[in-house]
Amino acid sequence: MSREEVLNILRKIKDPHLGENIVDANMVKDLEINDKLVKFKLIAPAIGCVGCPAVQIMVEEIKEELNKHGYKSDIEVVFE
Repeated sequence: MSREEVLNILRKIKDPHLGENIVDANMVKDLEINDKLVKFKLIAPAIGCVGCPAVQIMVEEIKEELNKHGYKSDIEVVFE
Protein backbone atom coordinates (compact mmCIF):
# COMPACT_ATOMS: atom_id res chain seq x y z
CA MET A 1 0.00 0.00 0.00
CA SER A 2 1.29 3.43 -0.85
CA ARG A 3 1.76 6.29 1.57
CA GLU A 4 -1.12 8.17 -0.09
CA GLU A 5 -3.44 5.18 0.34
CA VAL A 6 -2.62 5.01 4.05
CA LEU A 7 -3.15 8.77 4.41
CA ASN A 8 -6.54 8.41 2.72
CA ILE A 9 -7.50 5.73 5.25
CA LEU A 10 -6.36 8.00 8.10
CA ARG A 11 -8.39 10.89 6.67
CA LYS A 12 -11.51 8.95 7.70
CA ILE A 13 -10.63 9.59 11.35
CA LYS A 14 -11.79 12.92 12.74
CA ASP A 15 -10.72 14.69 15.88
CA PRO A 16 -14.06 15.18 17.66
CA HIS A 17 -12.94 18.50 19.14
CA LEU A 18 -11.65 20.01 15.91
CA GLY A 19 -14.15 18.41 13.55
CA GLU A 20 -11.27 17.91 11.11
CA ASN A 21 -9.58 14.71 10.03
CA ILE A 22 -6.29 13.83 11.72
CA VAL A 23 -4.23 14.14 8.53
CA ASP A 24 -5.39 17.63 7.58
CA ALA A 25 -5.15 18.69 11.23
CA ASN A 26 -1.42 17.77 11.12
CA MET A 27 -1.82 15.19 13.86
CA VAL A 28 0.03 12.42 11.95
CA LYS A 29 3.84 12.62 12.15
CA ASP A 30 6.72 10.29 11.27
CA LEU A 31 4.57 7.93 9.18
CA GLU A 32 6.32 4.66 8.31
CA ILE A 33 4.87 1.79 6.30
CA ASN A 34 6.73 -1.51 6.55
CA ASP A 35 5.03 -4.43 4.85
CA LYS A 36 1.75 -4.75 6.80
CA LEU A 37 2.69 -2.44 9.68
CA VAL A 38 1.75 1.25 9.76
CA LYS A 39 3.64 3.21 12.40
CA PHE A 40 3.30 6.90 13.30
CA LYS A 41 2.98 9.46 16.05
CA LEU A 42 -0.46 10.87 16.76
CA ILE A 43 0.08 14.44 17.95
CA ALA A 44 -2.55 15.73 20.38
CA PRO A 45 -2.64 19.11 22.12
CA ALA A 46 -1.39 18.88 25.71
CA ILE A 47 -3.95 21.42 26.86
CA GLY A 48 -7.31 19.72 27.22
CA CYS A 49 -6.32 16.35 25.73
CA VAL A 50 -4.28 14.64 28.44
CA GLY A 51 -6.68 12.16 30.00
CA CYS A 52 -9.42 12.94 27.49
CA PRO A 53 -11.16 9.78 26.23
CA ALA A 54 -11.34 11.25 22.70
CA VAL A 55 -7.66 10.45 22.10
CA GLN A 56 -8.13 6.77 22.98
CA ILE A 57 -11.28 6.64 20.84
CA MET A 58 -9.33 8.02 17.86
CA VAL A 59 -6.58 5.43 18.40
CA GLU A 60 -9.15 2.63 18.40
CA GLU A 61 -10.80 4.04 15.24
CA ILE A 62 -7.39 4.20 13.52
CA LYS A 63 -6.64 0.59 14.43
CA GLU A 64 -10.06 -0.52 13.15
CA GLU A 65 -9.73 1.29 9.81
CA LEU A 66 -6.22 0.00 9.17
CA ASN A 67 -7.23 -3.51 10.19
CA LYS A 68 -10.07 -3.43 7.63
CA HIS A 69 -7.35 -3.07 4.99
CA GLY A 70 -5.16 -5.85 6.42
CA TYR A 71 -2.74 -3.63 8.33
CA LYS A 72 -1.51 -3.63 11.90
CA SER A 73 -0.68 -0.34 13.59
CA ASP A 74 1.88 0.99 16.02
CA ILE A 75 0.67 4.37 17.23
CA GLU A 76 2.55 6.54 19.69
CA VAL A 77 0.43 9.31 21.21
CA VAL A 78 2.42 12.49 21.82
CA PHE A 79 0.99 15.44 23.72
CA GLU A 80 2.41 18.78 22.60
